[in-house]
Amino acid sequence: MNRASLILALMAATLQGGMTIRRTIVCAVLLTFTAALQGAPIPSAADWPFAFDVYLQQGAIEGNVAISGAGVNGPYGDFVRTIPLEPGPLVQATDLGDHVRYMLDDCPIGLMGDADICIDLYWQDGRPTMATCIRAAGAATQSAMGMYIFDFTFDGELLVSRWQTHYGESFDLTGIPEPATLALLALGGALALLRRRRVAPRTDRP
Repeated sequence: MNRASLILALMAATLQGGMTIRRTIVCAVLLTFTAALQGAPIPSAADWPFAFDVYLQQGAIEGNVAISGAGVNGPYGDFVRTIPLEPGPLVQATDLGDHVRYMLDDCPIGLMGDADICIDLYWQDGRPTMATCIRAAGAATQSAMGMYIFDFTFDGELLVSRWQTHYGESFDLTGIPEPATLALLALGGALALLRRRRVAPRTDRP
C-alpha cells in the first residue's frame, strides 16, 4: 500500500469514529517521516501542482509573430493558458537523478520545434527543494521573447514572475507544504468543527 492509500485509509477510519483526529494527524506525520528515512523515490510533478501561467504580452496577438508586444519586461496582456509541469503535448520531462528537467513549448500545437522554457526541479526525500531557470534552445524565439510572459506557480500561487528573465537563477522550494498534508489538515479541521456542532449543548431549554 502506498502513502496516498494509507492516508485515505486513515481518513476513512476518522470518518467512522474509530480514531481521533489527533491520532490521524500524528500517524500521517509519522508516515511522511518514515518515507523520507526509506529514501522515497522522486515523485512525479503531477502530484505537486507546479505550473506555468502563460500571458500574452500587451499588444501581442497569439499565432501572429509579426504582431508582438513590448518584450518580456513589457506590460501583461490577456491570460492565455496554464501549462502543468507534467508530460503532455506541451511538456517533455527527463529524470536526471536528483532533479527532473522540464522542457516547455509555448505553442498550442505541441513540441514541434525548440523548447521555449526550461526548468530544472530538484527533489530530496520525495519533496521539492529548488527550481533553476535554464536557458532553453528556443528562448530567443519571437514567441518566447516578444509574445508571451511565463509565471511559475504552485497550486495557483505565484512563485516567480516573468520566468524568462531569470536565466541562471535558482529558487528555494523547501518551504512549500505537501498537498496531501494540507488536505489532511483541512479535513481534520472540518471534522473537528462538525464534531463540535454535534455535541454542542442546546440553549433553548427552559
